[in-house]
Amino acid sequence: MTDPQLICQVGLGTTGSALLWALHRHWQIIGVDKDVNRVADARAKDMWACTREDVQWQAANFFIVSVPTPLSDDDSSCYNLDYLRDALTCLGRAISRSRNSSHPVVAIRSTVSVGTTTTHLIPLLETVTGRQVGSDIGIVYSPEFLRAEHARYDISNAPEVVYWASDCEAERQFVHVMSVLGAPFRRHSCASAAEAQKVVSSSLNATMISAFNEWRMFLSKACPELSSSEIQEIFFGVCKTSFAKRDRYGAYELGPYGGACLPKDVKAAQLLASQLRHRLPILDAVAVVNEAPMLRECQHEGRLSTDSKE
Repeated sequence: MTDPQLICQVGLGTTGSALLWALHRHWQIIGVDKDVNRVADARAKDMWACTREDVQWQAANFFIVSVPTPLSDDDSSCYNLDYLRDALTCLGRAISRSRNSSHPVVAIRSTVSVGTTTTHLIPLLETVTGRQVGSDIGIVYSPEFLRAEHARYDISNAPEVVYWASDCEAERQFVHVMSVLGAPFRRHSCASAAEAQKVVSSSLNATMISAFNEWRMFLSKACPELSSSEIQEIFFGVCKTSFAKRDRYGAYELGPYGGACLPKDVKAAQLLASQLRHRLPILDAVAVVNEAPMLRECQHEGRLSTDSKE
């Protein structure tokens, strides 16, 4: 077992530069990017960085990859993996040429679709490096959960570090490196689970923002006496009184919401909106999903979660 001699942070965009900033005070780490402006920006902030052409790949044995995965231009894939494939191919070739007999680890932070690590990324690395994942090289998938405008704050205050590791040595090294962030770890048993947590988290955040926006527009119409600051205070209160963050509301066994309050309150809101001739499409969709046959089957089987019975 060896500790990382030199860490290479591949990609100095929003997420990569934030992680480089968080780790450079604790580890010997170098940021690598094709963009000379990003390299110059990192250097101006007293961080070690260089372009791909200048980095001494052979000196490193721990690699973190944080490169963009934009939406694909066609329907063949959800995300365009060109940048990720390019980065993995580049460092994979360096690993194949290295005389270092240690167990190199590649930690991938880029967002990908569920199943991508197993079906695309691992085969690519095995082909390029000539090494077997698990026995000769370690792979970790650890998605980032950062906001672009607050990346440094979010990396310093991460609620948890999510990951999957291909083997015990890869896990040991990854946890050792990332422990300086001071966040608890959530280990998943397969790469798809870690990939899914990122996708579901992003979707839920987007849904929450849209739901607040929907209610903001509705309250402005239903209660014109409310100012925008008062509506904002209502929403701050909702963040305190809703059970979603307090009690993992809805995160347990599959089942529809029920009980005395939720169905009644949702229906009442829909009726009021109808009377005002105002649409609440997100709330309407929530009610539709709650009537899904699969959920009702769970209810009949007695598999409702306790938090769904409010």
